[in-house]
Amino acid sequence: MCFKNHQKYISSVGYVPPNTQHQQGLILSGSHDKLVHVYDPLSAAPSQPIYSLTGHKDAVSCIASHHTGMVLTGSWDSTAKLWQDSFCVATIEGHELAVWAVQFVESSSGDGDVLLATGSADKTIRVWNKSGGAGKVLRGHTDVVRGLVSPRPNELLSCANDASVRQWDISTGSCLGVYYGHTNYIYSIALLGSDSFVTSSEDASVRVWKFGKPDSVQTIRLPTRSVWAVATLRNGDIAAGGSDSLIRIFTRDNSRVAPDDELKAYETELASMEHATKEVLEGVKTEDLPTDAALYAPGEKDGQTKIIRKDGKVEVYNWSAMENEWKKIGDVVGSSNEKASGRTLYQGREYDYVFSVDFDESKPPVKLPYNRSDDPYVVAQKFLEDNELPQSYLDTVAKFIMQNVPGSGSAAPVSAYADPFTGKRIVLIPALNSL
Repeated sequence: MCFKNHQKYISSVGYVPPNTQHQQGLILSGSHDKLVHVYDPLSAAPSQPIYSLTGHKDAVSCIASHHTGMVLTGSWDSTAKLWQDSFCVATIEGHELAVWAVQFVESSSGDGDVLLATGSADKTIRVWNKSGGAGKVLRGHTDVVRGLVSPRPNELLSCANDASVRQWDISTGSCLGVYYGHTNYIYSIALLGSDSFVTSSEDASVRVWKFGKPDSVQTIRLPTRSVWAVATLRNGDIAAGGSDSLIRIFTRDNSRVAPDDELKAYETELASMEHATKEVLEGVKTEDLPTDAALYAPGEKDGQTKIIRKDGKVEVYNWSAMENEWKKIGDVVGSSNEKASGRTLYQGREYDYVFSVDFDESKPPVKLPYNRSDDPYVVAQKFLEDNELPQSYLDTVAKFIMQNVPGSGSAAPVSAYADPFTGKRIVLIPALNSL
């Protein structure tokens, strides 16, 4: 079954459990068209939404649902919204940047109350009541918070671009533990039974963790650079979606394991990817990294990460203040010499392209973010306004975008170089260099 009707690409999905009115539950999709469409698989036209949630002013980046039918959405407009059926019952404001994660958290009071949690590009997690009233602010992550799950009443697990998972008591605001193992952004987190959870990352892996154990208990490598999302199924299987447009399912049940020829092909893909990427890590050559001699210097703070080269491999270490030593957390599989898979994060939002534009030699280049679904002239106009540039440069900027984004124009691209900020292929606008 294919669900339709969004005008721009879909950035989040959700599911509302069955009830007397919707016996197979509801499927929700959030999009860069600022809408959430709600579908009933048993409706007369299941591919079309039965209603839509309107109100967000930017892309809807995350969706969570509650067994009572409540829905919580987060957006790049820096807000979250609580919905009951098709009605918005609360708008939650307080984050400084985009909201990337939302979650319902049951209260431990035993009165059936539920709290709301939001994670943001401003590196904080905030707790709210159902009216939108603010509670605790959870601080500790050093980069964008990407995912939230609640393993039990008054507790949260959060994952972030700082490659860590944190466990929280939201009643006190205290961090109960930190889990390290991934070597790049952690995009997604899901519970696995009552004592475990799983995460997916830009380091081309899914990791399985046990509560209370700071190191992962299993690492599942995938032959794709970015593992955007991970989910667990009722039977204990793990589903992972990657930047290669595939969903792979992993199981512990021998009766469901793939045939030998498929397993062999999978191993071949893994080996090919690791060989292609072993020399480069996010655009940094292995030989440019420090040797293990760098580990003689103590860390500056608990959890500090250091990347070194040793015996032809790239290794990642975290500083343990308690043990006063660098602890190895894993080997790194870096990006290939080709453009990194996936999209670029800039100011808390994801873009297909982030160009550098040098229009004043006395100042550093400024960033020009662009998505393929955008109108080049609308983006160019906003860029001029944000940077106080003359209106006469509108055509120059718009044509630059069309020259360098496949499918948006026919002109040949100008020469490009690699931007160390994004790792993407970027260009200067010749007409603006002299401004």
